[in-house]
Amino acid sequence: MKYKGDIHDHFDIQPQGTIALVRPTTEWAEEWWSDNVEDLGKMGLYYVVEPRYLQNILDGAKEVLET
Repeated sequence: MKYKGDIHDHFDIQPQGTIALVRPTTEWAEEWWSDNVEDLGKMGLYYVVEPRYLQNILDGAKEVLET
């Protein structure tokens, strides 16, 4: 199933230097995150991600969006 939009339509990504804050913004993104990303710490509504892992996470979601 093809999902509408690109990665930025489904995730709010806030690079903060030594961390990145990521918030799923759609139902699909919340479900994908829950199924594919290990439990991470949260800061408010955002998951805290080390920048070295961020691209792999986003690439995984993008791969699903493009199929």
